[in-house]
Amino acid sequence: MTVSFDKTSSNSGGLTRLLWAVAALNLFDLISSCWLVSLYGIEIELNPLMRSLFEASPEKAVLFKLSLLIIYLIFTPLAARKNFKLAYRGTQFVVFIYTLAVMTHLVFYYQLVVGG
Repeated sequence: MTVSFDKTSSNSGGLTRLLWAVAALNLFDLISSCWLVSLYGIEIELNPLMRSLFEASPEKAVLFKLSLLIIYLIFTPLAARKNFKLAYRGTQFVVFIYTLAVMTHLVFYYQLVVGG
């Protein structure tokens, strides 16, 4: 994935790295959520929207999450052409939120290993 920006944006490479991080963290979150839901049921999913999608069907949850990721990865670089700073800061925030989600999954994994 290569993202092209106006050359006046001095940190366009930083946005590209953040978008890669969003993709990686999102996929880790999705895989972890699917695995934990398969082990413990939908009650373990903390996100109420994803919980309801998992309840309807795991395929719907996966399709929804991947669709949102693709839309985000397409539209953020386009938005950055108009307002780079907002796109960059917004993506930093998304990375922060997904980092918290991944840390939550890692806590569950740790409890599985230590408690199991």
